[in-house]
Amino acid sequence: AGVGAFGPNRPPLDGIEAFEGKSVFYLVQRREDYRGRRVVIAGGGDSAIDWALSLAEVAASVMLVHRRDKFRAAPQMLARLKRLADSGKVELVTPYQLHGLDGADGQLRAVIVADLDGKTRRLAADRLLPFFGLSMNLGPIAQWGLALDQNHIAVDQASCATSVPGIFAIGDI
Repeated sequence: AGVGAFGPNRPPLDGIEAFEGKSVFYLVQRREDYRGRRVVIAGGGDSAIDWALSLAEVAASVMLVHRRDKFRAAPQMLARLKRLADSGKVELVTPYQLHGLDGADGQLRAVIVADLDGKTRRLAADRLLPFFGLSMNLGPIAQWGLALDQNHIAVDQASCATSVPGIFAIGDI
């Protein structure tokens, strides 16, 4: 099982589950699905920058939300982002953070963002792509009643026995 399954870090937004898989996505499977859409991308790293650059070619609009004015990406990618922002193909929404979602039946109408003072802004959107990295999840193993230490299964170092008789764990689990 390794250290578990990796999944996206979900932003702490009330009701986000109702939008997931319909208008909130943690990865882009087909760029063409975003053609003509109003896309809000949240994050400041490579994935957020790369998809802002790519989707600017097909989306009706792309807004990139980040909590700081500085992004963490390769210099050449940041130069391309600046050119797209200067030309109006991408709007940089900084320093803002995700604050809420507006929509119905899983379909977004807008993403609400807030600045550091708590002042909100409404971004018209059809799609939200939050790119906040990955987290580990032990999945069903976490429900087995095994003793855990920092989300890893605690074992006897000599025998690899867990706290449950008959269950052993080896490796990075």
